[in-house]
Amino acid sequence: MRQMKGKRRSPRKGSAGSGSFRARRGVRAFFFPFSSVPARAGTSGKSRKAAPSPGRIRILWNRIVAGERLLPAGAGVGACAALYALTGIYGAALNGSVARMTQGPAAAVSQGVWSLGNLVPLRIANIEISGETRGRRDEVAAALGVKAGDSIVFLNAREARRRVEEIAWVKQAEVLRLLPDSIKVKVTERPPFAVWQWQGDLSVIDAEGVVIGPASQDDYAALPLVVGTGANKEAAALFELLARWPALRPRMRAAVRVADRRWNIRLFNGVDIRLPEVGVAAALDELAALEESYGLLQRDIAAVDLRLSDRITIRLSHPAAEQRRAAQGKAKAKRAETET
Repeated sequence: MRQMKGKRRSPRKGSAGSGSFRARRGVRAFFFPFSSVPARAGTSGKSRKAAPSPGRIRILWNRIVAGERLLPAGAGVGACAALYALTGIYGAALNGSVARMTQGPAAAVSQGVWSLGNLVPLRIANIEISGETRGRRDEVAAALGVKAGDSIVFLNAREARRRVEEIAWVKQAEVLRLLPDSIKVKVTERPPFAVWQWQGDLSVIDAEGVVIGPASQDDYAALPLVVGTGANKEAAALFELLARWPALRPRMRAAVRVADRRWNIRLFNGVDIRLPEVGVAAALDELAALEESYGLLQRDIAAVDLRLSDRITIRLSHPAAEQRRAAQGKAKAKRAETET
C-alpha cells in the first residue's frame, strides 16, 4: 500500500475549527473594533493592508444579520433562574418569612425589598368587597393585609384569601388582582342558624355548628336556642326532623342536648318533651296523635317522657299534682264513709 504523504489539511469551510476561528475573531472584533485582526492560520504570509474597521454598531448589526450567537450558551437559562430567584426573595420579604427566620440584617433586607416594590407604578387604588351584608367591610379589608397606595405586584392572592377565610363568619372568599390598580374580594357568609348556649356563653352558629360570633339581643330573639355540649353539631339534624311537625316548632323555647346523646324540647309553657336516643320520629308521631286527640301539651303537665318505646309517661305540674292528691284524699274519705 502506498504510504499517505501530505501536508496537514486545513479545516474545511463550515467545519468545527473554522467556526471556532470565526467566533474568536468575531468576539475580538466586537470588543476591539479598531484593532487589526490577524490573518487566519494557514494563509499565505503576504502582508495585507488593513482595511478601516467599521464602527461597533455596524459590526453588531452584521453579526445579527449573519445569525451569529451574541450571548454564551446557557445565558437565557441563567437569566430565567435569576428572575425566579428575585421573585422568591420578593415574596419572602412580603410575607415576613425572611424577617422571622433571622433578625437584624435580614429584616433590613426585607424592608428594603418592600420599599423597592413600592417604587413600581402599579399601586392599589380600588379595593372592592362584595357579598358581606352585616356591615363588617373593615374586618375583611384588614385581613387582606394591603391598603390603597401599596404595590399590587406583591399581593399574594392565595395568602390573602386564606386570611379572609380565617374570619369566623366567612365561609368562603375569592380574591382577584385586576391590573393595573384594583383588587376584587367576594365573600360568602356563614348564614346564622341558631343561638348556642354553652358554659354560660351565647354564640351564633351556622348550620354546620361553626361559631360565627357572640349573640346579640336581636340574634337571640330571631333564632332558635340550643343548649348543651354537642348541641351546635346536632342542631341542624334536629330541626330538619322537627320540620315534619310544623305545629311544634313555634311553641318550642329551647332544645337541650342531654349528655350529647339525646334531646329535651322545652316549650314556652314550661313543658319538657323528653325524646329518646333512637326512634325519635316514631315517638313524635305518637305525641302528635295525643295532641290532636286530647290537647295533651296544653294541659297542666310538667313533662312528657317518650324515652321508652312501649309507653309514654306524663308527669303533672306541681299544682296539678297537689290537686290530684287532694282529690284522691277526698275520694278515699268518701269511700270510707260509704263502707261504714
